[in-house]
Amino acid sequence: MLVRPRVIPSLLIQDGGLVKTKQFKKPEDVGDPINAGKIFNEKGVDELCIMDISEDRYSRGPDFSLLEEVASEAFMPLAYGGGIRNLDDAKRIFRIGFEKMILNRVLAEDEMLAGEIIRLFGSQSVIASIDIKKSLLGGYTVYTNSGKTIVSKNVSEWAKKVEKMGVGEILLSNIDREGMQNGFDVGIIRKIADNA
Repeated sequence: MLVRPRVIPSLLIQDGGLVKTKQFKKPEDVGDPINAGKIFNEKGVDELCIMDISEDRYSRGPDFSLLEEVASEAFMPLAYGGGIRNLDDAKRIFRIGFEKMILNRVLAEDEMLAGEIIRLFGSQSVIASIDIKKSLLGGYTVYTNSGKTIVSKNVSEWAKKVEKMGVGEILLSNIDREGMQNGFDVGIIRKIADNA
């Protein structure tokens, strides 16, 4: 039986604007996230991921007014990640209309908060964002903080750990390939899936 793949665009926002990056560097302004949401509505995508990569996202928290605007214009399931500091931030994002939360740094630095979010909203509502980069000695290293902070030197072990924490999905980003338009790293995807 052929299963139709889901189409899930990921939008990066920085300081309220829509940006694109290459290998997590040099954000380039590409427009308005509200308009992008409208376009993806018309395209009939299955889901939309929005991730805030602003430098100050953890000090100021999510841009709730922008997220409210996106949610009011988007008629597909929405997922959000970036700057989640506490349970109140998470509750507010879900109240706005987002169905899923994307966690990265929280999983590495605040397992208690991650656990509270998972318990309150359920595994199906929490996505683990795992950012990886190939190491010089082979294998992959896991990073947080937009590729600046090392979390683990074993991606399979980290994937198993977040799975045990209770996340429902994994969003895997290979930093070396991000924005380079050279396709998915199918080998590491298969390796993680086989070890799950």
